[in-house]
Amino acid sequence: MEAQKEKQYKEYVEDKSIRHKAELLVLKCRVPAKFIGFDFLVDSIILFNAAELRGFYDIYSAVALIRRRSVKAVIRDICYAIKHSYALHASLSDLVGFPIAESDIHIGLVIAYLAKFLVL
Repeated sequence: MEAQKEKQYKEYVEDKSIRHKAELLVLKCRVPAKFIGFDFLVDSIILFNAAELRGFYDIYSAVALIRRRSVKAVIRDICYAIKHSYALHASLSDLVGFPIAESDIHIGLVIAYLAKFLVL
C-alpha cells in the first residue's frame, strides 16, 4: 500500500510542466534554489493541490516518503530555505495583493499561498 502511494506521489511531483511552474513560482519569491529545502518546498506545493492529503503533516510525510527522508528533516529543510530567502514576505505580499508581515511568514502559509497560485 505504501509503495502504491509513493508511486502516485512521485507521479505528481515529477510532472515536468507542473514542477516547472512551481519552481518558477518559488524562485519568484526569492527562495534560494541551492538549499535542499527548495525542492521539498516545490514538492509540498505540488502535493498540496494534486494529492488528496488532509493536512500539512500528511504533505510533509508524502515528501519524506518520496525523498527517503524523515518528516522532521523535510520540515527543517523547508524552514531553512524559507528563512534564508530574501524578503519573502514582500514577494508573497505582491503575489497575494495584500501586506504580509515578516513575522507572519511560516511554512504552512508559504505552501498554501504558493499552491493556490500554482492552480491559477
